[in-house]
Amino acid sequence: MLDRLISWIPTPKKSPGELPDIHLDINRVASSPLFDEAFYLRQLNAQEPIRGYPPEHYVRGGYRKFDPHPQFQSNFFRAEVGGLPDEVCPLLRYLDGGSECRYRPNPDFDPDAFLSAHPEAVESGLTPLEYQLRHGEAPPSVLLVPVRGQFSFDQGRFLYLLAKDFHEAGCRVFVQVPSDVVGNSKLCPCYDTLLGSPWAIQSPYVREAPPDAVVLTDCPQRAAKAERSILWSRGPIEPGGYLYRIPMHVRQQEFGKHRHLRWLRGQKRTTSVFYSGAGMARYYFPYFQLKYRQPGRLESIKLVQRHFADKLDTSLQTNYRLNKRPEGAPPIVLADQREVRSPAVRWLEQLACADFFLALPGGYYPPTHTMVEGMSVGAIPILSYPDYYHPALEDGVHCLTYRDKRSLVAAVERALAMPEEEKARLRRNVTDYYDRFFAPGVAARALLDGPEPHKRLYFPYERRLKPGWAVGLKG
Repeated sequence: MLDRLISWIPTPKKSPGELPDIHLDINRVASSPLFDEAFYLRQLNAQEPIRGYPPEHYVRGGYRKFDPHPQFQSNFFRAEVGGLPDEVCPLLRYLDGGSECRYRPNPDFDPDAFLSAHPEAVESGLTPLEYQLRHGEAPPSVLLVPVRGQFSFDQGRFLYLLAKDFHEAGCRVFVQVPSDVVGNSKLCPCYDTLLGSPWAIQSPYVREAPPDAVVLTDCPQRAAKAERSILWSRGPIEPGGYLYRIPMHVRQQEFGKHRHLRWLRGQKRTTSVFYSGAGMARYYFPYFQLKYRQPGRLESIKLVQRHFADKLDTSLQTNYRLNKRPEGAPPIVLADQREVRSPAVRWLEQLACADFFLALPGGYYPPTHTMVEGMSVGAIPILSYPDYYHPALEDGVHCLTYRDKRSLVAAVERALAMPEEEKARLRRNVTDYYDRFFAPGVAARALLDGPEPHKRLYFPYERRLKPGWAVGLKG
């Protein structure tokens, strides 16, 4: 089938710097496990739409801007080999080395160590990373063993999303239901959703899960007995542990909209600055300002309303749709969910219509899932907590930042005045950051990788989360 597709590609006109037989190169890239078409298309987004064959787009020049696979970092490889001419494709250069290639395709892969552990790979003729991807082991099963049946809302939400992340990474997920949970109707709704998920194999007995399953539990004794385990807790955070990165909300995962991000990122941007969320009094806590030294959500909303009154769209009604806004409409939209609401199923579509999303902090700790959802569709965040993520978000690269009321006003003014070329650059960085660190399966793979058999995972908790503690899978 692949050969038939290749035969349909018209014979190109060769330029002086073009490879002698580009069809063979396209075929090599397309048949290599190091070209991940879905990953490649996610990078393209709407910034450089294509109508042809993705491997051909890559070979004909896409390699200058985009990586072919999450584990092949072109810029790193160029530095590893000491530089490459602009007309040389990094992936093809790597494939040319075959099993003799000792250059690293990414900082975390050591070809010498891999070949020492897998001497049979030398006879395969494949590069070490190709061999690993072709003959790698299937992801392990995961056994979720919660000892306590009662959870806070956030803890239940994090458990559901983490289990879903393991499922997205290809793991079989088994859920051992604690005895005090059976028939208990007072469970957190998110944990209830986990128990009812078709991809979660629910069982009250451990023996139904594979014996080599990774045990995910909140019980230290249970974790110590397992061959491989991930012990979760709410702190205190200790060195060497992993702090959970707050992902997309449960409902958005259930809607399945995260599978259509490439289409959403290509939507027309009709709004300059957008905010939607709860502006209730419970989001005004004096201790929030004292603890985090930044304005809270409610006072930030009032500040923007007061300072940009002449640029606010006050015509919103319930079930509004940003993609239907007329030309010349006011550039700022603040949608207080107490007054105007839009169906949750359309949330990502609304975000995709905005150049910038005002990612105001949560009620108890700064990071929020709405910031992540905005990044997923290319809405550039305006936020006050860039150092709560790992790697940290950078002002002018992934976001616009503020620390106090004056800098919040300056950030919004900066967003309104930003040229389209600059917004396009930031949007590419934002979606790339999401794909690398927030996309489904990323957190699970980070927890499963590495030689240590027992890991500790910490969920963000309002009384223990402090500035400087990056919300990410940081070892």
